[in-house]
Amino acid sequence: MRNIKTKIITAGTTFALAGLFSVANPTDTFAAEYDSSNWSARSTSEIKSDIENNSDGSKYTFQWGDTLSAIASATDLSVNKLTEINNINNANVIYAGNSIYLSGDNHIVTVDNNKEVKSYDVSDEKVKEVETPKETQEKIQSKESKQSKSKDKAEAAESEVKETKNTEEKKTETKKQETKAEAKDSSKEKTANESASSEEKSGNWVTVEATAYSTNEPGLSDTTATGINLNENPRVIAVDPSVIPLGSKVYVPGYGTYIAGDTGGAIKGKRIDIHMTSIDDCYAFGRRTMDIQILD
Repeated sequence: MRNIKTKIITAGTTFALAGLFSVANPTDTFAAEYDSSNWSARSTSEIKSDIENNSDGSKYTFQWGDTLSAIASATDLSVNKLTEINNINNANVIYAGNSIYLSGDNHIVTVDNNKEVKSYDVSDEKVKEVETPKETQEKIQSKESKQSKSKDKAEAAESEVKETKNTEEKKTETKKQETKAEAKDSSKEKTANESASSEEKSGNWVTVEATAYSTNEPGLSDTTATGINLNENPRVIAVDPSVIPLGSKVYVPGYGTYIAGDTGGAIKGKRIDIHMTSIDDCYAFGRRTMDIQILD
């Protein structure tokens, strides 16, 4: 950083980057973007072509390569006046992006360094600080308003992208959890079926008409007539208590052992209704006559 500053200053007063609208110490970003080894002075004609003129004055935004003498020539201000303003600001580098506003008669020079705004009367030999003209204040406020809107718009777009990303991540995580839960339930039911099929059965065999139901069907409760939560213990059959006592364990060939823990208005006599977690499995089961075994 120190080498860059030295090269700029030793270039001489005529080609030095005057300190209008600047800070005392160049930043690392400045050093990276503007390497003094690649610096070349801009001409008066180049600066003039970039000056924004209007009915009540003009505006110029500083660029890399501007010099004190070229700015003075392009704006019809003396080098001495610009140097005096430079001394007031107590800085030594022009930064691209900082601006100067001149009144229509070039008597008032307003400096905007993006941190503060100051105006100077340069009509006399002695430069003095004055109140910023109303029309210049309005221009600067308009510029700041546009910058603020642009920043708000960029922040809103960034926020929307983040919100969309968070929503998608939540959906993905929820889907993963649901898949794990379904796989866990399926594994439990399969294990129970295999375990029941391998047991040595003893008890009374009864021929019944069997159907199937699922708590996932619309309108059905998760809790049975005996208070069993079907989400926690899905292996339940509905029975007629006069044929199969509630609380009995019942072996259903091909499906395993269930508990007689529910009843139903249509479940009378030798009828059972087997609870299955999957609605598709219920439809596949349909209605059939089968032999079941009451274990206890």
